[in-house]
Amino acid sequence: FAITEEDYYGNSPLDYWNEHHSPDHDERIATILYGIDNLHHDDLDPSIAVHIIEEFIQFDWWAGVALAFDLCSSTVEMLDDIPTAAVPTLLSVLVRRCKKLTIWNFIIERQDILKID
Repeated sequence: FAITEEDYYGNSPLDYWNEHHSPDHDERIATILYGIDNLHHDDLDPSIAVHIIEEFIQFDWWAGVALAFDLCSSTVEMLDDIPTAAVPTLLSVLVRRCKKLTIWNFIIERQDILKID
């Protein structure tokens, strides 16, 4: 009967749901869950993975972006059209949140960022 449990302010989970329930919030949750489910498919088309990443970015869910890169490493190969000026920010997200193999794959794909003139 966790639904009847109340917090310090006397609110139950049902009270919280009723207060914060909105169609926009529900759509975001559905999009995130659908995206995570799709990322676990071995035969996922990389373009779909990139679309999922773009949605996670729109929601500012950076842990989801990192999860997508880790689960679908082929998306890293599709990042060659990212402007060089955006690479430090992306690399920062990868270093803080992704597996070392994901970071390594990104660096291999973007050898141009290591070039010194």
